[in-house]
Amino acid sequence: GISCFVYIALKVDFQRLDFFSVNWIYVALSILPLIFFIIFQGVRFNSLLVSPLKFMELLFLQFKMQFFNLVFPGGIGGDAYRVFVLKHAEKSLTSVTNKSVLDRSSGLLFNTIMFVWGLPSVLTKIEMKDGMLTASWSVVAVCLVFIVIALSRYWRGLELLKKGVSLLFFSFLCWAMQVCRLWLLCRAIGLDFSVQELSFIFGILQLAGLLPITVGGLGVIEGVFVFATGLLGVASPLAALGAVLMRVTTIVPGFFGF
Repeated sequence: GISCFVYIALKVDFQRLDFFSVNWIYVALSILPLIFFIIFQGVRFNSLLVSPLKFMELLFLQFKMQFFNLVFPGGIGGDAYRVFVLKHAEKSLTSVTNKSVLDRSSGLLFNTIMFVWGLPSVLTKIEMKDGMLTASWSVVAVCLVFIVIALSRYWRGLELLKKGVSLLFFSFLCWAMQVCRLWLLCRAIGLDFSVQELSFIFGILQLAGLLPITVGGLGVIEGVFVFATGLLGVASPLAALGAVLMRVTTIVPGFFGF
């Protein structure tokens, strides 16, 4: 992972790069949506618990999760930490594990929906088969069925509907914060993408982050960012700079958790 990250970082043309051309205020501000994302993610999971945590307890837990997500592959470190810390809240390790999977699946479902929504705007710029749209909607349908079945194990009727709407609402807020963060990072280096294009980029980044290949997705996420923005016509040195800035800002909440 370190080797991949260094390789991508070396693609930045540091000799010609004018660091004053980077809007460092936007870079710093991009940390705020990430912090709100971490909070909204925690509130979403908290809504599934029988004994929800108080806000400050939830806040500390979420930042610790962010740290463990950075030091384990595929984000499993944070999920595992949360499960073992909160098993007392459900009186069952199986219950809190199931709800953790349900929480992550609902986020993945909404991200996939928004990725498919953003895909048509990208199809005009790159060559893709229509089968990709069909496959994406199939994933959405399967994931939706899985979430409804999983929710019905704990709630019925109106309560089931409320929990489903709550999951989607907080998933929307999580997606919005991540897209806002991407927008700020891209603006910092002079790139201007539409919301649909940002949704497309984030969808690919989300998938890359789930792959248990390197610690915290180091090198993999950066490589996918360069690839995705490259499809939209961004030069490799500039995309590599954006990838490096994205990694640096990601570490900040993880440092708080540490």
